[in-house]
Amino acid sequence: MTSRSQELERFKREIDLRQFAAAHGYGVDQKASSASGTVMRGADGSKIRITRGTDGHYVYWNAHDESDSGSVIDFLQNRKGANLGQVRQQLRPWIGAVGTKPPTPASLLTEQLPELVPVARDLARVQSQIDGMAELQGGAHPYLNSERGIPAELLMDVRFSGSVRVDARRNAVFIHTNQDGPCGFELKNRAFTGFSKGGVKGLWVSACRKDDQRLVFAESGLDCLSYAVLHGHAETRFMSISGQPSDQQMDLAALAIQKMPPGELVLAFDNDEAGDQLTARFTDLFSDCPRSDCTLRVDRPVSRGFDWNRELQETLKRTVSPPPPEGCP
Repeated sequence: MTSRSQELERFKREIDLRQFAAAHGYGVDQKASSASGTVMRGADGSKIRITRGTDGHYVYWNAHDESDSGSVIDFLQNRKGANLGQVRQQLRPWIGAVGTKPPTPASLLTEQLPELVPVARDLARVQSQIDGMAELQGGAHPYLNSERGIPAELLMDVRFSGSVRVDARRNAVFIHTNQDGPCGFELKNRAFTGFSKGGVKGLWVSACRKDDQRLVFAESGLDCLSYAVLHGHAETRFMSISGQPSDQQMDLAALAIQKMPPGELVLAFDNDEAGDQLTARFTDLFSDCPRSDCTLRVDRPVSRGFDWNRELQETLKRTVSPPPPEGCP
């Protein structure tokens, strides 16, 4: 005989929360979903991300309210106001309990759902935080535009549109991804640089096109944007690592090199000791990748101690005409 605790455990493990949400009016947002999380939207405009933990439990996350999250049990309690007794009655058909009728096919998702890649709870929370972040409106971000010299027009370009978001504190957010989807984010603002708590570093990536002829690697997303201002971005994809890379990030970089179209790999790291080390590591990485149809070029700021944003700001100072002396027409 199944105990009450065993029954609750079966609800959390055996009921695909995506199917259950579909039966309550939610549809899949394929564009926002990834291997580790399915984003679903309700008829009322609400958005949730559904993941599967390393414990096998399906869990949902409200992109705008971290307290509204949990298992299928929490879904019914938080969103339908059901008590535990009502929850059991509603969920028993979903695990094929004796004496119950299974859910009707009409209420289920018709498309084949891939099995979710299990993720740690902290990482699932990070992905949900990303879901709640807004894209830049018109490419406007005071810190990036005014203080860092990144024009709104560049941030609106299809190459970079959506690659930078903004959080509730108005930080510029550079989202990192790995082979399973979003995995963390770098934060930039005045006198502040941070990385998401509970997230892991992957790669920040601009839009990639089949006709690209160049891949630029830089230390940060801001460096990539600065390089694009100075050197253009036609037929060029950009990626960054946010500091010294882990072995997992180097694996992702190797995969990116293997997948890039024939052309040129550009190593655009800072002109400092850390940049020296990165240039050496990525040069070795390129040598280990079988790409005879690609060339390698190192392009770093001229001045020692500079990164590409400082290079950009110094360039902007030189190109801005000084005001005329007082008394001159």
